[in-house]
Amino acid sequence: PEYNNRLALEASYAPALGLLHATYAAAGASGALREATILLKVWLRQRSVQQAGGVTGFQLSLLLVHLLRARVVTRSMGAYHVFRVVLSFLAKTMLEDHPVALPPPPAGGGGEDEHEHEGEAGQVHAVAAARFGRHFAWVLADSSAGVNYGAGVTRGALRELQEQAARSLRAIDSAALDDAAAFAELFTTPQPPPLKYDALFSFPFPPLSGPAAEEAVGKARAAAEAAAAAA
Repeated sequence: PEYNNRLALEASYAPALGLLHATYAAAGASGALREATILLKVWLRQRSVQQAGGVTGFQLSLLLVHLLRARVVTRSMGAYHVFRVVLSFLAKTMLEDHPVALPPPPAGGGGEDEHEHEGEAGQVHAVAAARFGRHFAWVLADSSAGVNYGAGVTRGALRELQEQAARSLRAIDSAALDDAAAFAELFTTPQPPPLKYDALFSFPFPPLSGPAAEEAVGKARAAAEAAAAAA
């Protein structure tokens, strides 16, 4: 499933970008949605969550489209309001237990399309959960449940994202921080791994070239030949 999904992803980024562009350009859409997306990406980057196995800004943008179609956020909200609502959703939701099926791109930019596919959306969610739920920590499927954009995200990264969202909400609501301090905490203060964890473990890997690498390759080849002879 992972290999097939990776192949499908190669042909599915263009439709996802089309969905994002159509959503931002839809009739009645203000610049607040774009600004909220930027705020979320900056917030994510400052927390170094976009490491291997972590949630990316692209995936977070697709989640925002889902929340817009699900009416968790609306186009009438300001950028800060959207940002706060998304943080609240991330803090309260176990994403590994919350499969997401993205909506199809709106046809003609009309708002009526947001209601048209609601019955179909429930079926797509069920298909996406059944198809990808056993193999991936996070299901973020397209509107046909044919590809999972959430592939590669680990459960640990989802839990960390949830914790970071909860901490950010506490910083926003803290009476001990003024607006400037809260803004710095959210958007301008980097939080690299040494500042977030009590201990870090480093695992050295053998070099890709040189005598050590040749020795490792030789041992692997000898083991494979021995296994083949034994069979």
